[in-house]
Amino acid sequence: MVVRKWFRSSDQIKNTQKAAEPNWEKAQEPVESVLVEEPTVIVAAGRHPGQEQLKWPMNPPFASESGNSSHECRRSQEEVYININSDKKIGAALVVNLEEKKRKGSAKDFQDMVDLLPSFGFDVERENRNPTNEELEGILKTFAEKSENTNYQSFLVVIMSHGDEDCIRTQDGKLSRQSVMDYFIHACCWIGKPKLFFFAQCHGNNHDTGQKLRVHPDSIDSERKESKLPTGADLLAVYASRAGCVAWRDEHEGSWFIQAFVAECKRLNCPTNLLEIITRVIKQVQDKETDAGAKQTPMYCGTLSKIYYLYPDQPESRESKVKTGTY
Repeated sequence: MVVRKWFRSSDQIKNTQKAAEPNWEKAQEPVESVLVEEPTVIVAAGRHPGQEQLKWPMNPPFASESGNSSHECRRSQEEVYININSDKKIGAALVVNLEEKKRKGSAKDFQDMVDLLPSFGFDVERENRNPTNEELEGILKTFAEKSENTNYQSFLVVIMSHGDEDCIRTQDGKLSRQSVMDYFIHACCWIGKPKLFFFAQCHGNNHDTGQKLRVHPDSIDSERKESKLPTGADLLAVYASRAGCVAWRDEHEGSWFIQAFVAECKRLNCPTNLLEIITRVIKQVQDKETDAGAKQTPMYCGTLSKIYYLYPDQPESRESKVKTGTY
């Protein structure tokens, strides 16, 4: 297995690469390693005025299992969603926490996500109250249809609440998860852009008791703008638990799902495929178990047609907002 690391030392790799290739960097200590370009420090214009910013290589050439970097591993701009060197911002994020007082531990989840996302280039708006169905629909509609959304390359919505198999529970009723996604699927400014949803709530009322393992010995380019996209394209929905099952939350440490996601993101030191991060989150949550022996597994479904990289160490945007009850 290849472990992807971002290395920052300098001169040790010259003898192992062809002279015609760029300077790759090598680990100071021996590990299962890959070699990638070091980011350059620039003073960004437009998106983050007056701040220094790491300018990552657009698509880092991760090494093959032999340890040699390969240009075949590079991704062209047509294969990825985010252009880190674009004048447009990486993303807008909306983090919503419903019924905090009744959901002990959710305040930590909420604050950890709000603190995490700006470091990945997201402008964050947050809602930490108990809206009615109508108020939540207004929050989502306003966020989806803002005129400034054209300045973003993607968006992320995180909703933390009680839930049932198909719905989010609000103060006075339920709102289907599909209706949440529909606000963004049908918004013109998000067509062709990645739409990311994290639903941190129960997905039903059943307890997953797990299964015993039986071991066997053998065992956004111009061409795209001119094309017609199917409804619901470029979407990723991540659920805290599989359909029909509850999701677990510690009253002091927060939920298994959100805390696993935050922990995996904080470990990143190079651009990483979001689906790879989610896979690690699923494994981390699957390894947990309640005192009564209950288990949990997140799940996801999507229609992403390109790779969505998360880029760590982005300077926090000065336009990251705090909004409560303003919709």
